Amino acid sequence: NISVPFNAEDNGCALMDGRQYWVTVRATNTAGPPLSTSFVSSPVLVDSTPPRVGRIYNSVGCEDVAEQASRSALGACWTDFVDWGSGISKYSVQVVDALTGEVVAPFRDVGLATKFEITGLELASGARYQVTVKAENGIGLAAEGTATAVRILGQETPPGRRELIGVQYE
Repeated sequence: NISVPFNAEDNGCALMDGRQYWVTVRATNTAGPPLSTSFVSSPVLVDSTPPRVGRIYNSVGCEDVAEQASRSALGACWTDFVDWGSGISKYSVQVVDALTGEVVAPFRDVGLATKFEITGLELASGARYQVTVKAENGIGLAAEGTATAVRILGQETPPGRRELIGVQYE
């Protein structure tokens, strides 16, 4: 195996984004009568742009919610992510504390799924959390987007019910 690095742009080739090119390799034996052989590659796609981020919802139901009761799971659904070059090869999701930016659950590869629920979390009542979705294209360029924050309700306050606690009447 012989490897010779080659940069097309350094050699005067102006490759265009989104176009396919084929590489031809020719080996020539100059000892004795000249003999040569050639090989043509599969198409090589030039892709210099990351995916375009779409819409991210803060629930697996593909809608934004202001709050949720679960303290152990957080979900997201996303639409309209696009990569016109090499295509989207995978998505990853993470959970962050909306106030501090602290990562609560690091990026997790979810393949090509467009909705996912992250389970096994320990979310604090009253805190707000966000899901970040990262799309990666076929050559490894990535782009991220973040859903709106969702507030975690306490166990004493189910969704849709609000109470005043500690009010005394005389």
